Amino acid sequence: MSATAATTVGAIRRGPRTGVLPYVDVFRLGFVETLAYRSQIWMRLVLVPLTAAFQYYIFAALYASGPEVMGGHRLAEIAGYVALMQTLRTLFANNISIFIGEAIRTGQIATYLLRPLAFPWFAMSYIAGRG
Repeated sequence: MSATAATTVGAIRRGPRTGVLPYVDVFRLGFVETLAYRSQIWMRLVLVPLTAAFQYYIFAALYASGPEVMGGHRLAEIAGYVALMQTLRTLFANNISIFIGEAIRTGQIATYLLRPLAFPWFAMSYIAGRG
């Protein structure tokens, strides 16, 4: 028996993968499904910076017509806030409630609950992969 075959047999004997590894696979599945919709990815790449620029220019116009400090904040602080919020919104904008609602509506929740994975972690991993 070769070393590769022995490793494969050893992996089969250990049984199902446990711990975090199955959720990494679920994340990868969500990511691959997202890549199928390339127009959505391009729209995000265009719209997120465009939205941030729009917000910045609104605040810049407000600060240009008024005092240098509004509400205890300067324009540079507001610009940092806008950049931070857009970044966090992009990273954490998830549709987990929509995913769970669709699973309940279609009845697919039953198959998810029969899997040997915790459904909350499965849903979070999948949605994180969908980005």
